[in-house]
Amino acid sequence: MKLKRIDITKFCLISTLLVVSSTSLLAQTSVKTLDTKSKSEEAIKWSGEFGTTYSSNLYKSGSTVKSTGADFDATVAATINKTKYSLNATATKALTGERQLDLNNAYLGAARSLYRFDDQWSLSGTARLTIPLSEASKDYQRQITGVSLAPKLTWKSDFGLTAAYSASGLVNFHKYETSLTGASNYQYIVGNALALTYEFGSGMYVYANATYSKLITYQGNTKDSYRFIQMVGSPIAENVDFGLGHIIGGSPLAANGIETDIRFFDSRDSTVFGMLTLSF
Repeated sequence: MKLKRIDITKFCLISTLLVVSSTSLLAQTSVKTLDTKSKSEEAIKWSGEFGTTYSSNLYKSGSTVKSTGADFDATVAATINKTKYSLNATATKALTGERQLDLNNAYLGAARSLYRFDDQWSLSGTARLTIPLSEASKDYQRQITGVSLAPKLTWKSDFGLTAAYSASGLVNFHKYETSLTGASNYQYIVGNALALTYEFGSGMYVYANATYSKLITYQGNTKDSYRFIQMVGSPIAENVDFGLGHIIGGSPLAANGIETDIRFFDSRDSTVFGMLTLSF
C-alpha cells in the first residue's frame, strides 16, 4: 500500500506557530490590565492532581465480552500571571485479557480566564498540544502532534447550579494521511459540549455532560460521534474526591447509515465507573 507522505517540517512549523499564537492570545486577553504586578501575581503557584478510575461494561462476569479496566491520570500545573500551564499524562490497564498497561497520549496545555461579564457570566479559553505516546497514535497513525483551542462560556447561579458551553477545534499533524492499517487519519476534529453541575451545601455534586463532534480526514471524509456522561461525586477527605458515573457514546447513525441512533443508556454499550481523585 502506498502511503501519501506529509511534509513534516512544514507541519511542525505550523503547529509550533499555532501553539505560540494561541498561548500569546490567552496571555494577552484578561479581565483587567494592570500596569504594575504584585509579587504574589508574579510568583509561580504549583498544583497537581492524581486520579484513578475503575470502569466496566455491563455484561455478566465470565462473559467473553466482559471488559473491565483501570485508568491512571496525573496532572502537574503551574499558574503564572493568571495563566495556568499544565502537563497531563494518562495510562490504561486492562483487567481482562492480556492485562497490559498502555500509555495514552499526553498533553501540554495553557488555560486562562478571558473575560468576566458580571458575577455570573464568564469566558475562558484553553490551548493544548498533543504529545503522541499511545501505540495507536505513535506507531499506527504516525501522529506528530495535535493543536487544539477551546473557548468556554460559563454561567454560575446563586443556588449551586453551573452551566458551561464550550466549542473546540483540533488540528492533527501526521507523517502520512493514512495509518499503517490503511484507515484514514483524522486531520480535523470540531466539536461542542454542554456541561451542567449542581453542588449541594455539603459539597456533594451531580454532573452531566453532552458532547457532539465531527471528525474530518485528510481526504475530506467525515464521521460524527456523540458522548454522554453522568456522575455523582462528593469529597470524602481534604483534597480527596470520590465519584460514581455512567458513560455512553458512539456514532449517532444507525447501522444503515441513515436513521439516527442516539442512546442515553444501552446495556451493551454503556460503561459504569468509579473515580478517586487526589488534589494537591
